[in-house]
Amino acid sequence: MLPIVVEFSSSREWRRAVMDFASRLEASLGGRLVRVVALPDPEAEVYQSNVLVVLREVRPGDFELVARLASEVGERINPLLASEGEEDVLELFILAGKAGSAWSGEDLKFASRLSEALGGRLVRVVALPDPEAEVYQSNVLVVLREVRPGDFELVARLASEVGERINPLLASEGEEDVLELFMAAGGRVLIGQGREG
Repeated sequence: MLPIVVEFSSSREWRRAVMDFASRLEASLGGRLVRVVALPDPEAEVYQSNVLVVLREVRPGDFELVARLASEVGERINPLLASEGEEDVLELFILAGKAGSAWSGEDLKFASRLSEALGGRLVRVVALPDPEAEVYQSNVLVVLREVRPGDFELVARLASEVGERINPLLASEGEEDVLELFMAAGGRVLIGQGREG
């Protein structure tokens, strides 16, 4: 169980919107609602969302209900619905909340876009602690199960869409030397694990 935290460095307007949304969710979903995790800033994103809604189980009609409740609160709430046990998305939201100001969330946004585009082929994403830091002239390591033709162009396009500070290095699973260099330079694992099991 996570602790209950109300972050007062977020704007009062954003805190009130999130608390209103959480109250409406609880009234509509009751005991099926497990948690609501909001990013500290409404402009921040993980999977193009700023609020994670976790249910014990997602049922037909839940997406529509959550979207309707979000629109009743205001257009700044952009929810992502997940089932209990989807720990990867919860970890991304928590990481985004802790993210340092050096990246301003760009690294997490890039990881989110990679996950959407590459799905199960994406093994891990590791970002250096600062966008100015480099390993092999790159600041984000993207590891795929296997690198296919067109992957370099896709990853480069996604990086440019997120921001000009992302300089990705693409590697295949098993290239442990590159992973070790990124981790030794203070790399933060955004998706996946630091080392093979």
